[in-house]
Amino acid sequence: MIIAGPAFSSSGALSHTLRVHPQVGAVREGAHFFDRHFDKGSEWYVATMPTVHQDQIMVEATDSYFSDPDVPRRIKEVRACYVCCCRCWCCCCC
Repeated sequence: MIIAGPAFSSSGALSHTLRVHPQVGAVREGAHFFDRHFDKGSEWYVATMPTVHQDQIMVEATDSYFSDPDVPRRIKEVRACYVCCCRCWCCCCC
């Protein structure tokens, strides 16, 4: 699962909340694979991730994915789940 969102969009809060779920094996923050290191290939990406049990998922949270227009296409290529956190700045209710 990939989490992206601009500053103050609660993407960090979501990744910290997921850490305690038993089906989440690990949360890696700031891998920057889909924006800065995509040319290194998926084997490089997998090698940088913590090991998880077969019945668990790996979560990556990188805020800069939100602002790179190539990231959604790249995530789709590897068939990962993508969660984008947004925050409304139009009022003070958020």
